[in-house]
Amino acid sequence: MNGPPEAWRRRAVRCAQALWLGLLLAFAALGWRLVRLQVVEARHWRALAVRQQQPLRAVPAYRGDIRTADGAVLARSVRAPSAFAEPRHMGRREGRRTLPPSPEELRAHARTIAQALGWDSAREHALFERLSHPARQGFCWIERRLDEHAAARLRAAAVPGVGFKPEYRRSYPCGPLAAHLIGFTRLDGEGELVGATGIEAAYEQVLAGVPGLQEVVRDARGARVLHEGNLLVPPEDGATVVLTIDSHLQRVVERALAEAAASWRPAGIAAVALRPADGRVLALASWPGYDPAALAGLTPAAQRNRPLMDTMEPGSILKPLIVAAALRAGAVHPGQRFDCTSPRRFGARTVRDVHPQGTLDLAGVLVHSSNVGMVQVAMALGPERLVELLGAAGFGLEPAIGLPLEERGSTTPLAEWSYHSTVSVAQGYELAVTPVQMASAFAALAAGGIRYRPQLVERVIDPSGRVIARFEPEPLGLLADARTCQQFLIPALVRVVEEGTGRRARLERWTVAGKTGTAKKVAPGGGYSADRYRASFIAFAPASRPELLVAVTVDEPQSPDGRVPYGGTVAAPIVKDILQEALLYLRVPPDRSPPVPASAGPAGGQG
Repeated sequence: MNGPPEAWRRRAVRCAQALWLGLLLAFAALGWRLVRLQVVEARHWRALAVRQQQPLRAVPAYRGDIRTADGAVLARSVRAPSAFAEPRHMGRREGRRTLPPSPEELRAHARTIAQALGWDSAREHALFERLSHPARQGFCWIERRLDEHAAARLRAAAVPGVGFKPEYRRSYPCGPLAAHLIGFTRLDGEGELVGATGIEAAYEQVLAGVPGLQEVVRDARGARVLHEGNLLVPPEDGATVVLTIDSHLQRVVERALAEAAASWRPAGIAAVALRPADGRVLALASWPGYDPAALAGLTPAAQRNRPLMDTMEPGSILKPLIVAAALRAGAVHPGQRFDCTSPRRFGARTVRDVHPQGTLDLAGVLVHSSNVGMVQVAMALGPERLVELLGAAGFGLEPAIGLPLEERGSTTPLAEWSYHSTVSVAQGYELAVTPVQMASAFAALAAGGIRYRPQLVERVIDPSGRVIARFEPEPLGLLADARTCQQFLIPALVRVVEEGTGRRARLERWTVAGKTGTAKKVAPGGGYSADRYRASFIAFAPASRPELLVAVTVDEPQSPDGRVPYGGTVAAPIVKDILQEALLYLRVPPDRSPPVPASAGPAGGQG
């Protein structure tokens, strides 16, 4: 009778023991799990929480200023908020939860954002596509570097999941002034500003600075930013680059080019103003220009930094350098006379002067820009010394300044030189130079024969105001004998302006020494064009103690009467206007006393 109840009792005891054992094992497992989480793996889980709630954010560095020597700020950085979206947080809230957004919600948010920013339907649709993309649910950019008004409108729209990151954009207080020289910035693969052209690109390493790192504290779900965390690594702001350019002279030159462009309707104009005594560039300008703050629709022609990028056959402005080399070598002498009967055959080539002069002395060859006389001078100098001259002038060897995309020019190597090479180079053909290279070489005639590297940057200053780099004048060699320059070449170049092809550059208060040049352009199918020219004039003043050199080249000027647009007609008046205002601004004492009335009669030669 007692069997079955006893068996049930034993069975109940075993079940209770099993239950207690199971509970004990469960609690032991739970305890081990707690120990593992809180002790063994504590560092891992704390780091995960930090990464979720306190992600790191890059803090942008201030990109350094670009300034002129007289203190004008050409480019600087200003704060500009960048708008971003976190699409997974753009849904409606239900209690403490944010539901995943529906396509309709994302489309409505895209429409609201587009209206706030003034976007068209195409940009609105592109934003909706970004918001809907599965890979961008955590983050996507709406627009980088907004202006203050657009950012305020977007903030007022209060779109969920939209935030703002502080960044910088470039600002140009002087507008388009020196735009080709400054260059502009672009966005790299990470969306950060980097220099694309000009000084912005050449000095990227010192302008850019180094971004910092800061914690951003979010809630546990990573849904919203609670506050900014610790600044772990402060940003290192970029340095300031100070140019040799004078802002007033730059405006003078740019205005002169714009006025000339209205008269001559050229393809482009390049101008350089520098100090012959040390190569310091005071103005560097191109026409047409552009606004670096409005790059939409920028054409290659407008973007082109012509003084550094345009290569040209210089024509007659090369002739004084050849005469200087011939005198230095003893190949000719100042009193020597030349039969300049035109036309004249040199081998298979026929050389002509526009206004034949008969017999001329060496100075007369320069004053009247005689091609026939110059070929004889070049023949006396010889191929070896001609090639040596072109190399000493820097032509074809290296860029004059070293900015991005700057051309080095080209010359014919001695091994490939021919009789006809001498004939061509004597007239300023069969070589290619940039306007800056030509200005640098010509300036040597005003600096006792010494050629200086054109200097564009004066110094670099760190954010504390300490000068971390200073650039000094760099002499590059001797192109002419100092005594020859003073006693023969400069007086001859003064005569070019007083009585020769450069009379339209004559000033009343200062003597001007200069040379005209007119070069035919190569035709697309080969040979030289019959109606496409480059007109140039290069001059320095005062001739007695040169303070400023100005070189201007006008590409394809359109003559209103169909005549050849000579350098003396097109470019000389531009240089005159620049020199007149610049010498007054620089307070250069006049070297004419009393003033002599100007004569603007027709040019006497073909320069």
